[in-house]
Amino acid sequence: MHLLFDLDGTITDSRQGILRCFQHALDAVGADVPAESQLLPYIGSPLSLRECFGDLLQTADTMTIERGVTAYRTRFEQVGMFENVLYPGAHEALVTLGSNGSRLHVVTAKPAVYAWRILRHFEIAALFTSLQGPELSTTQFTKASLIRQTLAGSRATPGEMIMIGDRAADIAAARQNAVRSIGVTWGYGERHEFAEADHVVDSWPELVACLQRPA
Repeated sequence: MHLLFDLDGTITDSRQGILRCFQHALDAVGADVPAESQLLPYIGSPLSLRECFGDLLQTADTMTIERGVTAYRTRFEQVGMFENVLYPGAHEALVTLGSNGSRLHVVTAKPAVYAWRILRHFEIAALFTSLQGPELSTTQFTKASLIRQTLAGSRATPGEMIMIGDRAADIAAARQNAVRSIGVTWGYGERHEFAEADHVVDSWPELVACLQRPA
């Protein structure tokens, strides 16, 4: 079985770093900095960073958006990506699932170069067979397209894959590829986002138990 994991909100809690990077970037371009509650929807969002800044700044001006993206990434590369923690039980569960014969993959909207650095920081990169994320310059991608790339690279069938994530976009992307899905409630999504998931779990031990049950 091939298990596809979202990163932010599923494996790691990156809330603090992402919020601080958005706040820093908005201040850097002279925009009003909204309350944290207004920034939370952008954590784990399927939108690209440029789309997020276009929305936050209410502009289509490319230069303004790029200033925001540059300020965000500068802080993120220096400190933001490490203002981040593994969810309790994540490491143990990933080791167990891998030792049981499953192949583990990361499928994330975060640029791949950052995602690999985060996995290495937490010393879990070696647990994963592959990682699919956009390049820094990529502007057109979806979670569904990233799953398709994982399917192609692994040569697995949709029936041999399960997508595990914390947002509705993860569940919808899986369905678009005829892949089963599991919603996790410890991330940034609300439980109602998992209405079309095959299963919903509330902890890493529960996820392991769900995956070990006969299909």
